[in-house]
Amino acid sequence: MPLKNFEPRLRNFTQGVLVLFAAVTLLSIAMQNVIYLGLASWLLSSLLAGPRGRGGLKPAPLFLVWGLFLAWALVVSLHAENASHSVFTWRRWLLAVIAWFVGGAVEDRGWLERILKSLLLFSALWCLGAFIQSIAKPILAWQAGLAPADILRAWAGNQGWRAHSGSGGYMILGTGSMMLLAFWAGLALEDRAWRRPIYLWGAVAMGLGLLFTQTRSAWLGLAAGWGLLLAWRKPRWALGALAVVLLAGLALKGSPIMARLHQGVDMGHFATRERVYMAQAGVGIIKDHPLMGVGDSMESWDTPGPDGKSVHMEGYYRRYMSDQARHDPEVGNNEQGHLHDNFIMLTAMLGVPGLLLVLAFFAALVWTALGLVRGADPLARGIGLGYIAVVAAWWTNGVFEFNFCSAQSSATLWFLTGLLLAAVRLAKGKTTPA
Repeated sequence: MPLKNFEPRLRNFTQGVLVLFAAVTLLSIAMQNVIYLGLASWLLSSLLAGPRGRGGLKPAPLFLVWGLFLAWALVVSLHAENASHSVFTWRRWLLAVIAWFVGGAVEDRGWLERILKSLLLFSALWCLGAFIQSIAKPILAWQAGLAPADILRAWAGNQGWRAHSGSGGYMILGTGSMMLLAFWAGLALEDRAWRRPIYLWGAVAMGLGLLFTQTRSAWLGLAAGWGLLLAWRKPRWALGALAVVLLAGLALKGSPIMARLHQGVDMGHFATRERVYMAQAGVGIIKDHPLMGVGDSMESWDTPGPDGKSVHMEGYYRRYMSDQARHDPEVGNNEQGHLHDNFIMLTAMLGVPGLLLVLAFFAALVWTALGLVRGADPLARGIGLGYIAVVAAWWTNGVFEFNFCSAQSSATLWFLTGLLLAAVRLAKGKTTPA
């Protein structure tokens, strides 16, 4: 049998992998690796399809900006003091290939809808499971005799009670559920099909998962994404939502939720102080290295010396720590591999040009999404609006977390980006050439 006869089967396999990835996107990174099987099968089927198929491999023009960023990041990494680690870290930026793959591999509107359904419903299932496992722990503590007041006091500080089961951790589950809730909201605002009870209950399940991760940055990110959508599409609702949030804050005073939020501004809490120290160190690095940054050299490392013996090199975070930070008894001896802020960390690593290239790429994506929002198709409008909410949520979350350091969270972001690009292609009447 000629090899090209396998091409239709490979295309079917590719579509199946896309649906499968959508289903497991909030689970462990090991399960997420299935996406690379789909990428390989898509590339092979496109090559087997001949010139018509190879034409479908051409990435969207906006990837030129990302290509420039990749080149700049590689130059900076090679120039960095800890060059070997910086080049190894550089690979995280290659994950954007997922967007290129998904954007070209989704064959038609039917497949796009199947992927969206799998993404939302299975993510809701995983979030519900994580929530149930999380809520069971304080319930068991209560059954063991711990007083309810003690449970409430302990809740905000007990990391073991945070929802994370099945994912790479509470931060990853929080960031992923944040993006999916922002994306679903855009779909629901524009397309009535996504307001059906099954999707509404799915959103509730994802909301419970997000809430019980206790991830404040993800809460704030979702608030930014939803706030943007309401202010844009339903301004009266936005005022009502703001009133509800304020009233809920008053009603829930003393609750674990408010206690967790208060920790973020409590300088008596070691994590809050440490994040201030990180920001101070990052600003110092940027002032001294504005053009090319310092690469991924934040954490201390060992390197062979002239005599062949290992030499310990202090990382840039510790080099730029303030005296106050060094003498802090709780965090003064800590190492940090990143600075918990996208804007500061990207600039410290890759210089001002690196940050500007990343922001330019996302600006191009938002502009692309706006093109869908202006169209007549409710599904395409919903995907465009949902993606804009995702970008708002991602970068708001990124003020408090360097979310690009998570391969799992980034994979979800690039997958959603690919769905946006697929919707753009289908809106233009272009099916996949393969």
